[in-house]
Amino acid sequence: MIDVPRSGPPHFKIDLDQIKEKVALHHPKVIFITSPNNPDGSIISQEEFEHIIDLPVLVVLDEAYIEFSTKSQSRISDVTKHNNLIVLRTFSKRAALAGKGYSLLLHL
Repeated sequence: MIDVPRSGPPHFKIDLDQIKEKVALHHPKVIFITSPNNPDGSIISQEEFEHIIDLPVLVVLDEAYIEFSTKSQSRISDVTKHNNLIVLRTFSKRAALAGKGYSLLLHL
């Protein structure tokens, strides 16, 4: 597993350059991303989503806290548009990942 931490406060952005670099270097099979991220509530943008979904990996998007977001709607409808997308609602709670400061885990 390779952790790619988000940037620090106040924005907690994902690092697309580092994600692309790690995917090219390690060829992971799966990427896990949280949106909205806990505890800051940050949402991945449409542009970030498009860059990530275009990578040659399975993308698992954890929306465990989407019901608390006023900034975004679920991407569940995108599942039918992308054969490499899975949308979950409870993974971070089940795996105790909430508040760990990581939004992306690359599994080899």
